[in-house]
Amino acid sequence: MRLGFVLAVLCACGGSWVGPPRFGNLEPVAHPFTFAPDVVQATLGNGLRVAVVPDARTNLVTVDVRYLVGAGDDPTGSDGLAHFAEHLLFETRATSGGPTLAGELGAVSLEYNAWTSLDELHFTTTTTAAQLDAVLALEARRMSTRCAEFDDDVIARERDVVLAEEDWRADSFDALRADLFTTLYGAGHRYTHAGRGGVAGLGRQAVCAFIAAHLRPASAVVVVGGAVDPAAVQASVARLFAAGAAAEPALQAPVPAVSFRGTTSRHRGPVRNPQVLIAFPHPAWGATGRHAADLAASLLADQLDELADDGDHAWLLGVNASVGGGERAPVLTFGFELADRDHEGEAAALLFATAPTALSTHGDDDDDDARSAGIDIERLIASARGAAALRVVANWDEVDARGPLVADYLQYTKHGYFALRDISELESTSSGELRGVMRGFRRDRAHVAIVEPIGDVIDDAALSVRPALGQHALVPWRAPVDVAEARRPLRAHPRSLAASVTSRQLDNGLIVELAPDPASPVVDIRLVFPGGSLDEPADQPGLAELAARLLGHDYSHPYQLRDYDRILFGFERGTQLGAVTDERTTTFIARGLAHDPTWHIWRLAWLIDKGVYARSRFDAYRTELRRVQARLADDDADEARSLRLTRGLFGDGHPYARPTPGTASLLKISRAALERWRRAHYRMRGARLIVSGGFDPTTVWPAVTELFGPFAGDLAAPASTIPAPASVEGPTWLAEPDDDRSQTHIVVGFTSGSDESTDRAARAVLAAIIEDRLRIIREGMGLSYGVSAQYRGGAGGSALMLSGDVAAEGTEVALERMLAISAQLRAGGEEFERDFVRARRRVLAAAESYSGGARAVAWTLTRLAATGRDLDDAAAFPEEVAAVTPAAVLAVAATDLDARRRVVQLTGPSAVIARAFAAVGATPR
Repeated sequence: MRLGFVLAVLCACGGSWVGPPRFGNLEPVAHPFTFAPDVVQATLGNGLRVAVVPDARTNLVTVDVRYLVGAGDDPTGSDGLAHFAEHLLFETRATSGGPTLAGELGAVSLEYNAWTSLDELHFTTTTTAAQLDAVLALEARRMSTRCAEFDDDVIARERDVVLAEEDWRADSFDALRADLFTTLYGAGHRYTHAGRGGVAGLGRQAVCAFIAAHLRPASAVVVVGGAVDPAAVQASVARLFAAGAAAEPALQAPVPAVSFRGTTSRHRGPVRNPQVLIAFPHPAWGATGRHAADLAASLLADQLDELADDGDHAWLLGVNASVGGGERAPVLTFGFELADRDHEGEAAALLFATAPTALSTHGDDDDDDARSAGIDIERLIASARGAAALRVVANWDEVDARGPLVADYLQYTKHGYFALRDISELESTSSGELRGVMRGFRRDRAHVAIVEPIGDVIDDAALSVRPALGQHALVPWRAPVDVAEARRPLRAHPRSLAASVTSRQLDNGLIVELAPDPASPVVDIRLVFPGGSLDEPADQPGLAELAARLLGHDYSHPYQLRDYDRILFGFERGTQLGAVTDERTTTFIARGLAHDPTWHIWRLAWLIDKGVYARSRFDAYRTELRRVQARLADDDADEARSLRLTRGLFGDGHPYARPTPGTASLLKISRAALERWRRAHYRMRGARLIVSGGFDPTTVWPAVTELFGPFAGDLAAPASTIPAPASVEGPTWLAEPDDDRSQTHIVVGFTSGSDESTDRAARAVLAAIIEDRLRIIREGMGLSYGVSAQYRGGAGGSALMLSGDVAAEGTEVALERMLAISAQLRAGGEEFERDFVRARRRVLAAAESYSGGARAVAWTLTRLAATGRDLDDAAAFPEEVAAVTPAAVLAVAATDLDARRRVVQLTGPSAVIARAFAAVGATPR
C-alpha cells in the first residue's frame, strides 16, 4: 500500500485498532540540515586534477584514479579495447622478470579493483596510511605505462581472461540489450560500442595506441581519502605524478544528444511475458534537473504500478522505471510487463494519459477531498526528497564509496560544490517542477519498444565463434618473505569499540548502544531481535523474513488531528525503513539525515509498537507472489543443484539442506502465523538497539527512553536446536550437465570440522593461503575470471568452499589443480610457511582496519549482537591472528580439507564435465 493513498483516506482496511502512536516529548519542529563536504583540490602543472578528502574516523586510505575514457571510446570494430587495456594496465613491470604492478599492489594494499564503463576507466585501491606513498607511486607508474612493459605471453593470457570475464558476465539479455541500444542511440553511436567478443582480435598494437592516446595526466583525476593529511598528500602527488608537460586535456569525444520522435520498434527477447518499454531522454549525471527527473520518474512508476492491483488493469503485471546508457546521455525507460500481447497499445496509452495529472488534485479549492489529496501529495514529495538526499550523503559518509563519487563530480560537473548542489536541488524541488517534468512524458518525445517473448534462451552465437583459449603456463609473482617470521608472533594494533560506544540497559531488558559521530551527515538505527530463519517451523520456511518485511504502520483508523499532523511530519523526515533476516536474528533498520535523529527513532519505535499485518498489504504481497509464480518458468535446475551440494556437505536432515522457500510454500503462510512469530520474537529482553551517526546523545537518550522504555520486558522465544552436519563419507562427485553454459562452474567443498569461534584466526589464514594458491588458475593459466576460497555457513555449521567459473576447455586442468592445492596444503613444508607469512600479514591488516561512517559502525555492532560477542571482540580478533601459528593452521587444514568430507560439483557442458571427472578418476552420481 502506498503512503500517498493511505494517508489521504485513512480508511478501515481490516484488523483491530491498535491505538495512536506514542510520541513522547517529540514536537514537529524542523531543523536545518547542514553538510559541508571537506574536499581539498589542486591541479598540477601537467593538468592532473587532485582531490583529497580527509576522514579521521578510519585508519584506511583510498586511492582512486579516474581516466576520462571508456568503452564508448572504443574504435569501431575494436569493441572491448578499453576493457582489455584496463586488464593489461595491471600487468606492467618495472624490470624485466620482476613483479607486475598487480603483484606489487597486492603486497601493499588491502584490496584493489578496476572497472570500465561507457564513459570512464577507474582504478581503486584501499590500503593503510603507512602504504599510501607506495600505492601512489604504483599509480604514477601506471599512468606512465609504455608498451615495452607488456610481455607477449601476458597479453595473450589476459586476453583470454577478458574473454572468460565476458562469458561469466554473459546473460540471456545480451542480444536484446545490444538491439535496444542500437535502436535508441542509433547505429554508430559511441554507446553502442559495448559489444562482446571483439577483444579476441585485439593485440599489442591496438592496446598501445589506446594507452598512448588516453593515459595522460591531463585526462585523469586522482582522489585520495581517509586517514590522510591533505598537504602531505598533495606534496606526494606533485612529486610522484610530476612527469608530463602541461597540455590541454584530451577530452572525450562528444556524446550526441539522444532524442525521440514518437517512433515504435519491435524486438524479440528472452522475457517470459510481453514487455513494453517507453524511453525518454534523461538529464546527464550532475546536470541541473537530474534529481527532479529521477523523482518524477519514480513517483510516476509507483502510481502506474499501483494500477496492477485493481480489476480494471488485470493485464498489467508490473511497472518500473530505470535509467540506462552512459552517464552523459542516459535514457529513462518505463518498463511495463503484460499478461498478454493484446494490451500492448494500452500500456503506452496508460503512461501518456497518467503522466500529465499524476501529481494533480481535482475539485474546487474548497473541496475537502482535493485539499486533503493536495496536502498528501506535498508530503509524499517531501518524503521522496528526503530519501534521495539520504542516498547522496550516505555514499559520502562511507570511505569506500566516497572516492568514486568525488571522481564522478570531477568528471561530470563543473560547479565545484559536490554534494551541496544535489542537496540544494532536492530541497528546492517542488510539486510544480515535478508536474512539469511529468507533462514532458509525451508520445511525441518518446520511443516505444515492444519486446515479444522467445523464452529464456542464451544466444551463444558470439561465443561459438570465439577462438579457443591458449595454453598458458605463467607463474604468479609473490612477495619474498623471511620464512623465520612464521615461527614468531606479529605485533597487533587492535582498536576497541568500547571507548566510542556508550551502552545501557533499559528496565525492560533492551540493551541500547549509542555510537555518536559528529562528522556523519546520517543516522543509522538498528533494532536486533533474536529469531531468524533457523528458528522457523520446518513447515513454514520464509516465515521470519515475511514477518519482518510485511510489518507495516497502522493506517486502519482515523487519528486525532494532532496525531495526524505529527505522523505526516514524521514521514516528511525521509526515514528509510528496512529489515534484514539472517539465521539467528531479525534486524529492523531506520536510516535518515542527521538533522532529525529522534524522528527516525520514532518511526522505528512506532513500527514495532503499533505495527500491523494489514490485510491490504498482505493481499498485495500475495497477489505479487502469484504474478511471480505465473510469469516464472518451472525450471528449478539451479535450486536442485544447490540442494544436492548442501545435502552432500551437511546431510539430508540439516536445515541448510532444505529447499529455498518457493511461491507455493510462501502462499501458505497466513497473517495469523506472521502475528504469532512477531509476538514470540519481537521482544525487548534480549534485543539490542543500536544508534550510530551524527546525533547528540543528550538528545537521543531521552527519546530512546521515552519511546522504547514502555515496551514490556518479555523474553523472546528460545533459539531452536540445530543438528550438527552429518555429511556422507566421501569423497562425493556431483555431475550437473547444462549444455547451455559456455563455462564450467566448479565447486570443491569440504564440510568443516574446525570450530568457528576458537579456530577463527587459523581458518581465516588457511582460506587466504588457498586463495593465493588458486591465483595460478587465473594468473598462470588464464582459465578464469577468478576462483575463490572462503568459509560459508553459520550457526548450523560451515564448509570450506573453493569455487569459480572456468573456461570449458580448461575444466580438466583447473579441477586437477584445485584438488591438488587442497591436498598439498595438509602436508606443510617450507613453501607452506612462506605462504603462511604472506597470508597472516594480509589477514592481520584486514582485521586491524576499520571504517568510519554511520552504516559501517552500525553494521559492526549488529554483527557483534548477532554472534553474541562484546565490544572488545574487534580488538580480540587481530590479537588472535597475530598469535596464530603454522601448526594451528595445519591442524585446521587436517580437519577442514579431509577428502572424506569433500564434495565436488561440476556444472557445465555434459561432455566437458564427463572428461573432467574421468581425468581425476572419479565416478559422479
